[in-house]
Amino acid sequence: MSETRAPLIPDGGLSRRDFLRLTGATVGGLALAGIPDLSDAASPKRGGTLRLGNTADVVSFEPYAVSDNVSIWTMLLIYDQLTRPTTDGLSLQPGLAKSWDISKDGKTYTFHLRTDVKFHDGTPLTAADVKFCVERAAFAKNTQWAFILAALKSMEVVDKHTVRAHLKQPHAPFLSDMALFATSIYPAALFHKEGTKLWAHPVGTGPFKFQSWKRGSQVNLVRNPHFWRNPNQPYVNAFQNLVVPDANTRVLQVQSGELDIALFVPPAQAKTLQHSSSVTVHVDNFMDSHFVTLNVTKKPLNDVRVRQALNYAIDKDAIVSKILFGFGTPSGQALPKMWGADPNVKPYPYNPAKAKSLLKAAGHSSGLKLTCLVDASIATDQQVATLMQEQLRAIGVNMQIKIIEEGTLLKIIENKPFNYEMSPGYMTSDIIDPDELISFAVAGDAGTYAIWTLYNNAKVNNLSKQAASEANKSKRLKMYYEIDTIHHDDAPMIFLYRTPSLTLTTSKVQGFKVLPTGNYRLEEVWLS
Repeated sequence: MSETRAPLIPDGGLSRRDFLRLTGATVGGLALAGIPDLSDAASPKRGGTLRLGNTADVVSFEPYAVSDNVSIWTMLLIYDQLTRPTTDGLSLQPGLAKSWDISKDGKTYTFHLRTDVKFHDGTPLTAADVKFCVERAAFAKNTQWAFILAALKSMEVVDKHTVRAHLKQPHAPFLSDMALFATSIYPAALFHKEGTKLWAHPVGTGPFKFQSWKRGSQVNLVRNPHFWRNPNQPYVNAFQNLVVPDANTRVLQVQSGELDIALFVPPAQAKTLQHSSSVTVHVDNFMDSHFVTLNVTKKPLNDVRVRQALNYAIDKDAIVSKILFGFGTPSGQALPKMWGADPNVKPYPYNPAKAKSLLKAAGHSSGLKLTCLVDASIATDQQVATLMQEQLRAIGVNMQIKIIEEGTLLKIIENKPFNYEMSPGYMTSDIIDPDELISFAVAGDAGTYAIWTLYNNAKVNNLSKQAASEANKSKRLKMYYEIDTIHHDDAPMIFLYRTPSLTLTTSKVQGFKVLPTGNYRLEEVWLS
């Protein structure tokens, strides 16, 4: 799930030897790219508290029970998974599994666990913990991620440090799926003892240990002194995830020194602060996609000509220049820029005349009315909707904008009777394989109704299943490209743009980077 790279893990055909060579790892002594050399003159410094301003509070620390990025990215500092993406998002590297073997039929994965890993409570990691956590993520009644882990039949404990996954059928993304936050590993015995109370003080094997949680305000983590990946990390002693909903306030607090890091910096401020000596604007490649979902079951949006007309009527270049201040690129498909996204699928060009012609052919020459529901907490979406309203008016479409609180908005969009017409949205990828987002946002039979567009194309659904079970990488890619084209032409979304991640830090923050998957490895950050 990246732009390109020959031996990409998603096809499941990479040998253990080739994988270790590519990631720079050696069995017995893992040497991972990105870990600073402490003998260097510019070595990271130990100590301090890292304060990060986030958009909202964590919802839960139960790995499979969340879908919001704040929860996901915070819990990835506490928990580990069997595998994890490389920092460039192009391939995978070992996690709690130091190596693995794949059967010839692609239905059995044997994971060899590290023998020196302990949970934050001091208990050792075992294969029984992995079996319990992965199976729970896949089979629990209230799991949100069964659609990704649907190929899993069972996990088998082979011995204390070996666990075997049995699949119902070959599933090419499986190694990427094992990097999903939902499959995070925690102590099974502790969960059996405490049940859901465990999520009030989560225990993992990651670089940071949970300390406290003041709901609605902040989460406090402290350094794990026995971090298995690198004994020198984390470099900071503590981490605070602070809830600062207003983006302008986050920026001001970094400038004043109240925060060290501000996430999701507004493009206008990022442009202004790029040449500041007291703060640093980080522009990182980020697998995200922005669009307007269209409820294809609602008239007149059930007509593909109307949906295509809306795409032709929107000037994406104007959005990128006027609202994003150049931090973005127009897009013509649901997938972010990643492996599986067809570079030949271009954005719908800005063509009001073509849009009017399509509306006329669909029987709407006198115009039509639509209502767009917009999240009250996302200023950029409100700005985009306002610009869209102006541009749609030019083709005879009267689009009313309704600003709605996020929780209420999600209830309307994500629950029957799906009583909405259109609403801006975005998505990010948690793994480096397109299967997650294709299943989530494009296929109509995977549980989220194609990200609540209610789009349901039988050919796309079948191609999605075939691609997931295809071991040959080039054949898989061809299938995803076909899906991209069909989805583009059917236009169940107004495809808008992709953006990089924009983060602001004080100049003393060193080693910070947002990964293509959106999260950040704060164990690698230090304060100068």
